[in-house]
Amino acid sequence: MFYYIQKFKWHNALLFVLILFWAGINVVGSLVLTWLLDAIIAGEWQTFLFWAAMDIICWLIYSFLQATKDTFKERIIQNQINTIREDILDDLTHKSYNQVKANSKETYSSWLVNDMTLLHDNGFIQFYGAVESVVTVLLNAFAIIYFHWLLLVVSIFMTAFVYFAPQFFEKRIAKATQDVSDFSNQALGKTTDFFNGFEVFYHNNQGNYFKTQILDSFKALINPKVTLAKLSATANSISMMASIIAQVVMFIVTGYLIIHGEVTTGVIFSIANLTSCLFNYTRGAAYNIVTFKGTFKLMEKYHSHQATPEEMTMPVKDFTTAIKTKNLVMPFENGHRLTFPDFVIKKGEKVAIVGDSGSGKSTLVHLLMGNMQNYEGDIFIEQANYRDVTIQSLQDIIALIRQESYVFHETLADNLKIGRDIPNQLFDQTLKTSLADDFSKDRLDTIFDDNFSGGQKARLAIARELMGDKPILIMDESTANLDKQTAIQIEQNILSDPTLTVIMITHHLYDESRDLLDQIIQL
Repeated sequence: MFYYIQKFKWHNALLFVLILFWAGINVVGSLVLTWLLDAIIAGEWQTFLFWAAMDIICWLIYSFLQATKDTFKERIIQNQINTIREDILDDLTHKSYNQVKANSKETYSSWLVNDMTLLHDNGFIQFYGAVESVVTVLLNAFAIIYFHWLLLVVSIFMTAFVYFAPQFFEKRIAKATQDVSDFSNQALGKTTDFFNGFEVFYHNNQGNYFKTQILDSFKALINPKVTLAKLSATANSISMMASIIAQVVMFIVTGYLIIHGEVTTGVIFSIANLTSCLFNYTRGAAYNIVTFKGTFKLMEKYHSHQATPEEMTMPVKDFTTAIKTKNLVMPFENGHRLTFPDFVIKKGEKVAIVGDSGSGKSTLVHLLMGNMQNYEGDIFIEQANYRDVTIQSLQDIIALIRQESYVFHETLADNLKIGRDIPNQLFDQTLKTSLADDFSKDRLDTIFDDNFSGGQKARLAIARELMGDKPILIMDESTANLDKQTAIQIEQNILSDPTLTVIMITHHLYDESRDLLDQIIQL
């Protein structure tokens, strides 16, 4: 976390200056109370009014600085949290497919939402609270020595007592913070999973099961949250009790000095204020630091999932010759092995790969896309072995249209372009090729709101991949959700493109499309 604080060092330096002035004016306001009370005791009305006005001015400045400080602090925190999110997402986009799949989508969502809330409340807020407390404690200590050296000596011992009292809870609070994060991930995962499949429960009249399962996942979160709150409250209470004891001790020492004529009576007023700040902020610092350190495990969690850099590989920059397999076998942990036939697919060829359920069609797609690396045998593209190729570069060469069509809750134009600069001619042509122009052309600026049929979403997904203008297109049952006439028309449009290398994965091959194929590979 200190890495991100360092990253915004100039912003944090400015915030530190604000904190310094804010704490300083607080100390000045406390010192004024001594001269205020001494003026009353001396019966000096004009002097009393002067110091009373000074005290009001001090607290007006203090209030302004506090509002400015807190606003600026929140802006810095939000920027730092967004930078953490950026690093998590940047790391995610550079992982291999298998590394990404090591965690669920819900886990990543929880990192970006739930964990960032924890980092905000228990991390950055506590860190800056500790800084404010330490600065305030130091300035108050310097103010106390102004009155008498003995007060400073006693305040140092009492400060140490107040600070170390809650440290016993540090490791337990760290573990409780991690537990809250883990159970939040589980609750979010269960909720997302069940809402994605809501129709299953609805059409089977299993609403109660749907409800109880989600609620149970959140009930499991109650104990970890209560435990964290209990530990934090206990640590805070012990710290508060230590603070009260320390303040009483300081009152006793101050009273002793007044009785023996070492300091004026007015000092008791300032000491009351200074020691209250001193020990309360010491108590705050102890709590802030314990809670802040409890979030370190969250940061370790993100770093433990960093992408593993690929070994020395070469990117595939274009596709001009062929893609082929040799002695390709995919072993699985359960001992099952899928053996694939050798094949060669030349540039511009149209190939169908067919087979029964479980024959390995989807596995072959993952292999060709570079998603699986623990295979036996070889895959070649442009005469380069996949093992020597930068897998990320394959995503610029091979387009994949899956059976499951996902449409984002964005405008149709954003759904199709997904951040790419698509020429207008290519944009219009792909809409026609995918037969999506008839329902989308006049709605490109409309935000998707689950108001398209399954067939319409399938055509949008086909158009989106065609807009990538990649030389190889893999169609993994991508027309299965379309009516026969529409499916045949789209397949013929795609298969008629002489520049496109097409690999169709299907369990049902239409006769009308068969005539446009160069080869059929049976698994």
